[in-house]
Amino acid sequence: MPAKVILLTGIPASGKTTLAKELAKTITPIACISFGRILFEIKQEQGFDESYTILREKATRSATAALVQQTREEVGRRVQEASVAANVVLDSHAVVDDEYGFRLMRDISGVALDAVLVLQTNYKTFAHRIKDGGGRRFLTRDGLNTYQGIQNAAAASYGISMGCPVYFIDATGETALSLRYALQAFNDIDMRYQMVMSTDGS
Repeated sequence: MPAKVILLTGIPASGKTTLAKELAKTITPIACISFGRILFEIKQEQGFDESYTILREKATRSATAALVQQTREEVGRRVQEASVAANVVLDSHAVVDDEYGFRLMRDISGVALDAVLVLQTNYKTFAHRIKDGGGRRFLTRDGLNTYQGIQNAAAASYGISMGCPVYFIDATGETALSLRYALQAFNDIDMRYQMVMSTDGS
């Protein structure tokens, strides 16, 4: 059965990267690809000498439309390459919070999605996770609700255009719970994977 390609999305501090790392430790074969990290790599090749955190703080000035398009194409190439041998989880924002408001991201060039997983958070969880900074903007309660609403609509539009299911996952609890929900979604789309045996044999 062909490998599956999953878009993992959600607003900042919803737990995307944490869940992707947990999936990589828990199941095989799986390749986790970060849109933001690839954009950062390309930006560095162009002479950007600041940190990933600074890049996220300056989304409007640093991640231009041309750079985003270049990243879309490179991500598409890497997803196609990785999916030959493994299921792929693509960690990416459907919507970016910019200085002027929100910017909707297009889908990834040449990538057919099998499912979209959208992590849902609440203000209490967001405020707790955002404390470490990392270039992520702090949002008011109303701002978070607006951002998450636009994010959800954009993710749903991906599912409609791709003809694939969209799963809205409660990510307000422990990562283990989000992991369980994600695996349920994977089972629902008949993803083939094996659980990774831990060092203690469990």
